[in-house]
Amino acid sequence: MSLKLERLIKRRKTEIIFTIVLFIFAISLVLLAQGSWSKNLFIQLGERLGFSILVALIVRLLSLAFSELEESDNTDRYEYHEAIQTAHKRIWIYQTWLPGIQRDAIEIVDSKASDVRILLASFKEGSPIYARIRGRGMKLERGKTNVANSTDPFVERNIADRVRFNHNHHPAWIAIIDSSVFWGPTPIDTDSHAVEYLFRKHPINSREGEFWKKQFELLWSDSHSHSFDCEKQYNEQL
Repeated sequence: MSLKLERLIKRRKTEIIFTIVLFIFAISLVLLAQGSWSKNLFIQLGERLGFSILVALIVRLLSLAFSELEESDNTDRYEYHEAIQTAHKRIWIYQTWLPGIQRDAIEIVDSKASDVRILLASFKEGSPIYARIRGRGMKLERGKTNVANSTDPFVERNIADRVRFNHNHHPAWIAIIDSSVFWGPTPIDTDSHAVEYLFRKHPINSREGEFWKKQFELLWSDSHSHSFDCEKQYNEQL
């Protein structure tokens, strides 16, 4: 069973059960009218009720299908991690630090993606990380440790050049994985991935996908970020 179907069932479990019960009830009314009691007034009324319920269920299922299509940009952390694990072409991620820190970093370095770019927060003076840490009520040293731990697997694999550090604007978290673009706003007082209904996903060739890809490329440029070696002077834990 696909993850999308599992999420749909979980989200609409009560409605699905109620729909199945109504469907069985409606079919029973219609079939009952085909027997020897078909001329009974109450049976005839029941048959009409059964057909009405079936029509209502069909209309509801159609509206539900269109609703799911309209909300197709909704996603969650499970689809996000599934995309990383199955990536072959590209993993570009921009976060202050990786949500799962070292665990997420290992997941990325173990992937088969050929183009990996990880953009984390710089502790250069004026960086938005300082406002982020104040909002979270965290100590500065913990923030530096989170960033350092997010980079450790890349250092151990001698691929620290795949990590850069942003010292300018922080628009949102961005994850471009193969042909999908995941993104979401950054809450003030909690982790970016803690509020799952804020997760969004778009095809990379969509209007939204192209926008966030360009934002990532801008953040990756020398105007907004710098290398691992350069960041060492601002984060002594690297």
